[in-house]
Amino acid sequence: NDTDNKLEQKRRMNDHPFNAELGNLCKSYGINERDIIVRSAFNAEDLSDYPTAGIYDSVDCTGYKGLANAINDVVKSKDDKKAKKSRERYGIADTLIQPCVIVQQRIRPDYPFTLYTDSSDGKLKIETHSYGGEWEDVLISYDKETEELEIESLPYTWGNCVIKDTGEVVEQYLEPNQIEKDWESLVEPFKVAIKNALKLEKYFGRPQDIEGGILNGRVYLWQARDIIYKAFKA
Repeated sequence: NDTDNKLEQKRRMNDHPFNAELGNLCKSYGINERDIIVRSAFNAEDLSDYPTAGIYDSVDCTGYKGLANAINDVVKSKDDKKAKKSRERYGIADTLIQPCVIVQQRIRPDYPFTLYTDSSDGKLKIETHSYGGEWEDVLISYDKETEELEIESLPYTWGNCVIKDTGEVVEQYLEPNQIEKDWESLVEPFKVAIKNALKLEKYFGRPQDIEGGILNGRVYLWQARDIIYKAFKA
């Protein structure tokens, strides 16, 4: 039956010689093969006139036995219903799709971000997050002419308050957002991210939507795609 077939396929992938080859490659770079993420990089993905965010899978290898299984699952996402429906909508034949993957070391950043090298007001925008019990969105903007970097919008949470015996709130204090607390140490890493993002924009010849993160003050960029303006403005 279908379940038995899937289990047999998984067993074959577990025993695939490719696992050992990839495992040895990871060890040569000092990377734990379970600390890997497999990203889709299909030939018809993130094109300037065809947005595909979320259509094909990316897989965290933590729960996998061998990278071959993780790669196989990403490749199989070509045939997911959402992928087929998307291609049908844009008139793209299934036979034209060639699965490909990128294998990357997984980074758990202190501050993940999405950077847009252009926006409706002509400024570079960074959407980042800080963790204060829950992830909070922060918008940062960068003026390409003045090179001014500033926090454009920032969430606050209510902190301690003084309450009378009657229950009346006398004073209540706003807790600074974590990014605001760390801002002085984050300015330089964000400027490094911006510098490299503008290089990518120049190289590709189009404004870029770039995903990355900051970990211990170090900048990581792990994905870049052309900005889809309709999606960005929405």
